[in-house]
Amino acid sequence: AGQRDLEHAERQFIVDKEMTMIPVCVDCNEMLSLVIGKTGRENIYLHLDLNVLDPVDFDAVSYPIPGGFRFKDLLKAIKMIDDEFNIVGCSIIGYHPRGDEDATKIEELVALLKTIMD
Repeated sequence: AGQRDLEHAERQFIVDKEMTMIPVCVDCNEMLSLVIGKTGRENIYLHLDLNVLDPVDFDAVSYPIPGGFRFKDLLKAIKMIDDEFNIVGCSIIGYHPRGDEDATKIEELVALLKTIMD
């Protein structure tokens, strides 16, 4: 969800594998829930690439690109996923401490994930 800067080969891979892409939207939780629900799975492994976030309020990423998900919306989406599915593990990539020197942004995200995973 939220990918907006793809190369041709990446787009082709998504088409070839019949993957569902969720565009950046104001409140994507319903769409996200439907897509995950279609998998028929109860257990979810959450992979977070922070590069989908908008640098307006979370610029501590490897490749900041305007027009992404807002940080607060990411937190809401994670809570929604946890309400509907069992998150059994997660990974975070794309974090760069530039812009988050005191680590408050990443700590908020990790604290939420830790609460969910405990």
